[in-house]
Amino acid sequence: MSRAFRSLPVGVLLLAFLLAGCDAVDDLAGNNTLTLPPISVTFRFAGNAPGGGDLTFVSSVQEDLADELRANGSQKGEVVGATLRSATVTRIQPVGQNLSALMNSAELWLAPSGGSLVSVGTMPSPPADDEGSFSLADRDLASIITAPQFGAELALRGLAPGTTYVFEVTLDLRVVVEGI
Repeated sequence: MSRAFRSLPVGVLLLAFLLAGCDAVDDLAGNNTLTLPPISVTFRFAGNAPGGGDLTFVSSVQEDLADELRANGSQKGEVVGATLRSATVTRIQPVGQNLSALMNSAELWLAPSGGSLVSVGTMPSPPADDEGSFSLADRDLASIITAPQFGAELALRGLAPGTTYVFEVTLDLRVVVEGI
């Protein structure tokens, strides 16, 4: 057997090792992603509805996730995807009334500052509790959370007559960034 033929298995193994190394180099070049720990954002909504009916609350505060991303070792330019893991609404006022007694349904929207609203969750049947979870839309929210700021709107349908309503909506975001 010739010497070249005997070293063929070693050459094949060496070639396979080098090709596997190319994938590792690609991963190091930023072709992989990393999911950050969940990021929570809370919006507070307040308004009056003396006659009841339908009412849309607009968040008075716009959020900017730059600090939260930086705390996780990332920045807005590295975000490649974002989705909602959960969204809950909590009744703050009127005290002592559950969500099902206050409204027939709820819808939640998010929007980048100066941008269009995107529906992200619905609650067709609020629970007999002071807190309820939204059914979430399957949407990528990366363009919203990477905007300079973003806000929320909460629409309540069939609102019971009352004077002042205060609700908090808490979002838990799943954010995916480019790896290193």
